[in-house]
Amino acid sequence: VRSQVLADRPRAESKQNLGPHDVTGLGLRVESWYGPRHGVFFAPPGSSTGDWSFLQKPSLDQLEEVGGVTNGQIVVDTGVFHVGSAVAHALLRLALDGPLACCTDRGLRHSLQVNPLRLEFYSDVIMSL
Repeated sequence: VRSQVLADRPRAESKQNLGPHDVTGLGLRVESWYGPRHGVFFAPPGSSTGDWSFLQKPSLDQLEEVGGVTNGQIVVDTGVFHVGSAVAHALLRLALDGPLACCTDRGLRHSLQVNPLRLEFYSDVIMSL
């Protein structure tokens, strides 16, 4: 899986190649005080271009500590993601026949497990990508 974040409008001549193994999040630059109420993308200091990480509702201190604040701004998660076909198929297989089957109604109907597993999109899926 190759993860990337689009935080700036691409130039007209650039092409974003979104392949089957890609997960791409769309970020928006906003004032840093938005961070504690949103998911935030950040590029750790010294990381290469496109090497992004993600924090869910971090404190301002956390954002400063990881280098997530630049000129008083952060990159918040807009909730818009491109999930490549290979990644989508892998997640579906996990939800239908794998360990995540107990997170779905279909999985619970065909399982010996009585209680559904807790699954949260941001903390369990996005942060792992």
